Amino acid sequence: MAPSSSSNASNTPSPLSSSTALPNTNNANASSSASVLSSRRRGAARNLASNGAGSGSGSHTPTSGTSTPPSEDDSLYPNQIVLQRDRSRSRRLPSSTPGRPGLKGRKLPSYTVHAPNTPFDELDLSEVPFLQHADETLLASAAGNAKKGLTRYRRLFFLVGIVLGAAVTWLAAQNAGMDSHIRSLRGILDDQLVSLGVDLSQLDFSLRMPKEFLDLGDNLFSGPKEWLSTKDFRVGRKLAEQGYKTEHPVVLMPGIISTGLESWSTNPDMSGYFRKRLWGTTTMMRTIVMEKEMWIKHLSLDPITGIDPPGIKVRAAEGLDAASYFVSGYWIWSKIIENLSVIGYDTGNLYMASYDWRLSYYNLEVRDRFFTRLKLKIEQNSALTGKKTVLIAHSMGSSVALYFMKWVEASGPGFGNGGDRWCEEHLESFTSIAGTFLGVPKAMAALLSGEMRDTVEVPPAAAYLLEKFFSRRERARLFRTWAGSASMILKGGNAVWGNDTWAPDDHDTAHESHGSLYTFRRPKNVHLGAGDAAEGHDRPTAAAAQHDDATLATSSHHDLSSHHQVQTNLSADSALTWLLQHTPNTFQRMVETNYSVGIEYDPRVVKANSRADRFPTWSNPLEAALPHAPSMKLIAIYGVGKPTERSYYYEKGPFEREDVQAEGDSAQCLDVHCSNATDASPLGFPLARSHWIDATVHDEKASPKIRAGCKMGEGDGTVSLLSLGAMSVEGWKRKRYNPAGMRVVTHELAHEPEAMDLRGGQTTGDHVDILGAWRVNEMVLKVAAGRGHEVEDHFVSDIRDYAARIDWDGEGQA
Repeated sequence: MAPSSSSNASNTPSPLSSSTALPNTNNANASSSASVLSSRRRGAARNLASNGAGSGSGSHTPTSGTSTPPSEDDSLYPNQIVLQRDRSRSRRLPSSTPGRPGLKGRKLPSYTVHAPNTPFDELDLSEVPFLQHADETLLASAAGNAKKGLTRYRRLFFLVGIVLGAAVTWLAAQNAGMDSHIRSLRGILDDQLVSLGVDLSQLDFSLRMPKEFLDLGDNLFSGPKEWLSTKDFRVGRKLAEQGYKTEHPVVLMPGIISTGLESWSTNPDMSGYFRKRLWGTTTMMRTIVMEKEMWIKHLSLDPITGIDPPGIKVRAAEGLDAASYFVSGYWIWSKIIENLSVIGYDTGNLYMASYDWRLSYYNLEVRDRFFTRLKLKIEQNSALTGKKTVLIAHSMGSSVALYFMKWVEASGPGFGNGGDRWCEEHLESFTSIAGTFLGVPKAMAALLSGEMRDTVEVPPAAAYLLEKFFSRRERARLFRTWAGSASMILKGGNAVWGNDTWAPDDHDTAHESHGSLYTFRRPKNVHLGAGDAAEGHDRPTAAAAQHDDATLATSSHHDLSSHHQVQTNLSADSALTWLLQHTPNTFQRMVETNYSVGIEYDPRVVKANSRADRFPTWSNPLEAALPHAPSMKLIAIYGVGKPTERSYYYEKGPFEREDVQAEGDSAQCLDVHCSNATDASPLGFPLARSHWIDATVHDEKASPKIRAGCKMGEGDGTVSLLSLGAMSVEGWKRKRYNPAGMRVVTHELAHEPEAMDLRGGQTTGDHVDILGAWRVNEMVLKVAAGRGHEVEDHFVSDIRDYAARIDWDGEGQA
């Protein structure tokens, strides 16, 4: 076929080596292909002549496919190969073109090769993929430039879709007035689309939601959203409608880690953080990630003085905002404050007694004059209103409140000097919410190894990152400088928490006892040192190792016989001794000088403990009595029904180097071999014993359940049931601990978290989230309104049975 004589420039034949005859799109690939054909045109023609290329007359003698053409005369072959692009012979795209829905039915030009005297003459290349793709791309580009279609705004529509999705989700949560909201959104959307040349105003997008879907929206979105909202006054409004109103001034006392801590350091390296919170808010998170060493340096206390190290100044935030939120969106006291405000409370009669929870109770007065300021505030309340103050504390704040009531009565420099009648004259009631009266097992683990279930029950990758970023040793070292946390060491010893084989809160079906607070085992086939050999645990032989493997393969994870026991299982008494032996002597001195954790049976000694020189006993209700305030009321509110750490499986690792001096010859022996005694070494020998919770021990079918090395008991998820309720149920019913006969009420809340609510909703019993529970807010408002008598005993657990088994009178367990 002869080349077309059309005058259309696009149909004019051109050499293949010229890129102008090819579509602009994919130009690089087309030019490359043309260059290859031009440089090899003669060789290719010769090699393919055997397939039908003729002489100058257009015919030749057929040869085999491997023969050589009979002539090497270049005149027999064309000097150029022409690719003609012809629109007059255009073809239509198929009705379905993958990836090109916008080109459906469009016409594309054809491509023909002109190479006289070759088998390629008049060869149709229209179906060659790269030519076809180039034309399709060119047409798509031209169509996009010619018409501003919707696809040009796909990024805009993507963003609009995100916004609309969020808006619809929010409206679903609101639920009420859905149709009107949708109509408003339609109007906004139509205006935007009209501006883009698209008119959808005539289409009907009216929403017809089934009633079942609306009910589902109520259950899944509306309820939780309302309770999680920043401002929720429902409890207050309900009681206000019933006539409840302001009666007594209220002092709120937060628990450990609740109060925000601010930097007041003016050093050049810290001036950028002046008056910013190093504890609480997102500033803390950012500082930990970006400047961890600096953060640890400023949050650690001096191990000798127990207060700020030289050149560092960190203080508790003040005001109601000091403990309303931990970080933005995570409320602590805000819901109680909101509901109190409905019945008339404000900053004039509502006070947040925030404090630096890192300090020992004694140093709270030494450094910050905290108890003096609290005493003056309560006296001011009496002077301004003529009413007694209601004291409401949470968690460790309950122990701080007990200490304060003894401090304010004590006489001497640095003490309250208020006399025996001060509490009776100034305090209407003391309400404890999730109080840590008898200590917290979790604190024992944190102080020993820097761990708790929160840190060990994480995925392996997260555990690895946590250990690399903030190791157990670093955490333990930091915790031990916080003398305030040591106030939660278990109180009462074996009399309260049980012995090696029995505990008051053991169930009848229990396979193991909670009385063994620390159950030690050694990693298999690991030689730990001469001390362990002395205990009769030499390096295992190959046969012994094989036997151990078989035993572990056939035994339950919670079967103690399946592990290498390297230390007698430790009850509460011996666990405390073990803890002190394996912590720095600075920590030992801090505990000894600030806290007493025993149990006192002699009423005369309990009374004598009110003296100023016996202040270490004041935070322990088993050694110090309640104030002489017969008209005062004590209300203990707490949640129950959430699995709580009660005792632990520990692995006992090898000795390691520590940056503190071991306690040396003053160490007490736990066995006849005295294998735990160590001498101080100036050469830096590894003398500190390593320990860690054995997270591999896990058995959900055991009794009690074992999760990641933690034996779970009853409580509120943080504090064990014995600590929450034993004193209010049984202990303070005894005259030596409650000499004035103060009325004591115990009110338990079952932990029944609401579905789809991260904080548990209105019926939670969680240690922290309980501050937002409906019943707790209701009882707090009743007490503040002078109607505390409406709060009565309520039990959902077996705490009365457990408390009755405690050895209250030194006669042995019941």
